[in-house]
Amino acid sequence: MKIVKNGNLMLICSNEGIIDSGKDPAAGLYLEDTRFCSALLLEIDKRSRKLQTKFKYDRLINRYLLRSSPLSSHFDVFLEETISLSGNRLLIKLRLNNYSGGSVDINLNYVLKCSYEDIFVVREQNDSYFGLSEEKADSEMHSDKGLEHEDATAFYNIEKVLPSGYYALGPGESIELSGYLHFHKVLKSESLLKKMLEDRPVKFSGKSIDNLPTTIKESIGDLKMLMIPTRYGDFPAAGLPWYATIFGRDSLIFALQTLNDLPEIAKTVLKVLGVFQANEVDDFRDSTPGKIIHEARLNYLSLNNQIPFGSYYGTIDATLLYIILAGEYLKSTDDFETVKKLLSNIEAAERWIYEYGDADGDGYVEYLPVSERGLQTQGWKDSGDSVSFKNGEFARPPVAFVEVQGYLYQAYHSLVY
Repeated sequence: MKIVKNGNLMLICSNEGIIDSGKDPAAGLYLEDTRFCSALLLEIDKRSRKLQTKFKYDRLINRYLLRSSPLSSHFDVFLEETISLSGNRLLIKLRLNNYSGGSVDINLNYVLKCSYEDIFVVREQNDSYFGLSEEKADSEMHSDKGLEHEDATAFYNIEKVLPSGYYALGPGESIELSGYLHFHKVLKSESLLKKMLEDRPVKFSGKSIDNLPTTIKESIGDLKMLMIPTRYGDFPAAGLPWYATIFGRDSLIFALQTLNDLPEIAKTVLKVLGVFQANEVDDFRDSTPGKIIHEARLNYLSLNNQIPFGSYYGTIDATLLYIILAGEYLKSTDDFETVKKLLSNIEAAERWIYEYGDADGDGYVEYLPVSERGLQTQGWKDSGDSVSFKNGEFARPPVAFVEVQGYLYQAYHSLVY
């Protein structure tokens, strides 16, 4: 599996650069927790051989050798396909070079399969848990719905201008072709996350990388690939491909680890998570006032309230890490103006510690899940079977993680600062 991303649109393909869920079940084009397309394939009417596939964080490049005719004794036509992402757009550039001694007619055709699938279904989650029948899941995974689609939560649309057709090249001639796909998703109800997202490529660049080793340049490209463009700046997703959205814990740790070189990311994380901070008790979402969000989603199942992850707060450590990041950001940047604007969020997070953080009153901060559809383990190891005693028995809530008490101690120091 390979991933390409520069904005909110994400491309998943095989290691050979093939975008086809028939070859790799995860392959496709994703936007806002929906797989819009499960295949984008270039068909060529000539005998061809894949020469090379190259990947960068924001593009993939496929290079082919073609035979100009069935009678040609060797490959004498070169084709380069560059697929790049920018915001919610996929851009295609084709370059054809005719190295034969005669004219060549080439037919190029792009096959686009539109599926509009919930990312949780693509991940092969337990559909019975999410309230999906096997029949519905199967129909969503194997149908081609065209360039426009509507379901109970949203309208979907793809603008398509692709370089398909017949092209004639004279001896030694070269041509360049271009096209694009532009993806749109319009919700039928209000969403804080949707309002926050921007259709643009990633802005942040960090320090100049021109003279850095290739490994460092590629690492910075990996960081860019994680970024989610928001109206507050570029926000780091938790991970690709399945966690390419707003998270609490993961993004806060990312910001802490990159604070010295990329303080603007920490600033964005503090602002965005401050906007999502809980202000009410909502058992379905494991929400209590002052709590920092665990995860925000725009997939069908979340928007339709079959699962709580549209805005879900089932995490025991994010609120403490938020206070810690605010303190470390202030120490590192002396940006009192930003922290002053966040003071109400920091104070609300502090109140959460005293009013909701200690579920059983034993002096430790612990998690006690309430939502039947949420996470039953709410630390950094959040799979349901990750916390057990040495005899194999699962720990039952309330559970106080050791590292969370360390976060609490550091959060108190940050509040004093």
